[in-house]
Parts: sequence; C-alpha cells; structure tokens
Amino acid sequence: MQPKIPMLTTGGELYTDVALDENNAARVRGYWRAVWLLFDSGESSGLLSLGPVAILDVAGVRYELLTDVDQLLHLFEQLSDDERAMLRDYAESGGDL
Repeated sequence: MQPKIPMLTTGGELYTDVALDENNAARVRGYWRAVWLLFDSGESSGLLSLGPVAILDVAGVRYELLTDVDQLLHLFEQLSDDERAMLRDYAESGGDL
C-alpha cells in the first residue's frame, strides 16, 4: 500500500490524498517538515535549501511543490482551520496521518 500524502503545488492547489511510492513520500515528508517550520516559527532555511521540488505520484502525475516563502506564507493565511490542522498534524507526526 502506498502512503497517501498532502501536496501543495506551485499553482496554490492543496491535494490532500496523493498516493506516492516510498522514495517520493520521503521527499515530501522532508518538504512538509520544512514548510511547517516556516509556518510555525518563520524559519525558512530548511525550505530554501530544498530548491525546486517535483514529485511523481504512483500514476505518473507530476506535482511541483510550492517552495516560495512569500507565497507559502500568503497561502497559509488563506487556509481553513481544518486545513492548517491537517498540515500541522502531518508535519508533526513525521508523515503519518
């Protein structure tokens, strides 16, 4: 069974249940830890060190993850409380929802 992981793309779309192989899932887990650190404390160095992140799901669909700090902070302000809680829980759990 493939892990199902939330994805936030450069277009600002939040996909909440993307099936990934283990390699791509590990990359996205690192991304979410860096994103949550930005949201939680304003620390952006982990996110900036990632550079552009492109992920393929198990069906071969390509997702380019949003890594622009200003856009992420702006988008975070627009998320619902439920979406924020889901992302926080995902980031704090180390990728296990």
